[in-house]
Amino acid sequence: MSADFDNTRAFELPNINDYSDEQLEIEYLPLIGNYLIAGGPGTGKSVLALSRSRLLAKKQERDSKLDYKFVVHNKMLNHSSKQLYEEVNNVTWLSWFWKLFKREFGMYPNHYCKHGDNYTLHWDNISKLLDCRRRIKNLEDSLNNPFDFDSFYAQSDSSSELHQTYNNLLLSTSGLLGEPQIAYAKHIFKYIVLSVVNKNSMLSLENSYLVIDEGQDMPQKFYEFLLGLGCLNIFIAADQNQQITPENNSDIHELMDVIDVIEPKELTENFRQAHSGYYVALLAEQFYCDAATPKSKLPRKPESIEMSLLIDYDQQRRPFNKICQMILNNYLLMPSKLIGIFTPNDDIRLKYYNELKIMIDNEKNEIILSTYFHQKDKKNMEDIRFDKGGIMVINGQSCKGLEFDRVYIADINKFTVEENSDITKKLFYVMTSRAREKLILIRDASDPICPVIDNEILPTNENILMRNSIP
Repeated sequence: MSADFDNTRAFELPNINDYSDEQLEIEYLPLIGNYLIAGGPGTGKSVLALSRSRLLAKKQERDSKLDYKFVVHNKMLNHSSKQLYEEVNNVTWLSWFWKLFKREFGMYPNHYCKHGDNYTLHWDNISKLLDCRRRIKNLEDSLNNPFDFDSFYAQSDSSSELHQTYNNLLLSTSGLLGEPQIAYAKHIFKYIVLSVVNKNSMLSLENSYLVIDEGQDMPQKFYEFLLGLGCLNIFIAADQNQQITPENNSDIHELMDVIDVIEPKELTENFRQAHSGYYVALLAEQFYCDAATPKSKLPRKPESIEMSLLIDYDQQRRPFNKICQMILNNYLLMPSKLIGIFTPNDDIRLKYYNELKIMIDNEKNEIILSTYFHQKDKKNMEDIRFDKGGIMVINGQSCKGLEFDRVYIADINKFTVEENSDITKKLFYVMTSRAREKLILIRDASDPICPVIDNEILPTNENILMRNSIP
């Protein structure tokens, strides 16, 4: 790499002397207990979660019995956390849950998924399994060791409490079409009974401390599952306005009851856009729609900053390649900055990535260009760098919890508007609030339809979002 091209990106947690009073109150909370931290983008939820995780990591060095996890929602946030804070033991919530489930029941929970969808679990059925475990534990004194499973299954008398529990377990392992999965039921039943007669702990998380980021996107029964395994120390950072998964999420107020939080701690001061992102924060505020999380305060308005901008292009007067060249030129002026391009779908993602790659290869630039789309690009994850400046092209759903210096939201005409428009607003709330300094929206003007404009999702006030249409 040439000496005059320094793309090192400085990124570290703020000094505690820079914390606000709101943040200090949370920083000094005892490690023991359940807490819910509610706040908008850039208010420091993730900073405080990481700070607590680092404290737990040091405590774990002195106490080998202590177990902690920093649990995040998606793979990109997990990758970013690992790269920037190597000492933190972070995991994605779903992969960790699957391993936890197998440890407790001797098999993965894929048998409780909708057909063809490995990410939608039958949470009601999973809850039944915990109930079965408790009931079998209560029958511990009546269980013989060794337990004769063949005789148990052969008995015709199903009136005993143990048989009733097994039958409930059988129902819990039925498929969506009601077909009993007897082999799976027997496997789990045997695993539970052997755990009980061998005096294995039913509360495997009783010495665990969990720090959970983006907690609003994990289902309520996931938390009930953790409590059922004995976990009593859960620190959750959440923002209901960033809840972009339409299913299997949690309502903050209901979650408070589930984990027994006396009162949530709220954060309202915006630090991400505090220096030069006033107009970014102003635009993001237009998509705020859920009062369950307090609205963030707007940062101070400096005189020398640029407004958020909506740019049109078409192949005749302002071609697409000119848009990509603009992005490249802006990056080359500040190579230590991380640029995010958020796209509505995979086709648009590849459109921008491929055009930029051709330009970078032709000019032999040393720009780090990366992309990611779900698990299909898992092999390219090592090329994604958050500690270096560069250009990252990702779908909008993947940007949750991440932070960029400048953001481009690409081809807004291809974003759809859900029947419940708040879902679309929350997606734009997440995407726009990722930028620290500058935000540009891009529209393909050759497309006569733009749902987010036609349905008034975007603000029309040019003092909030300036238009730069094709002349």
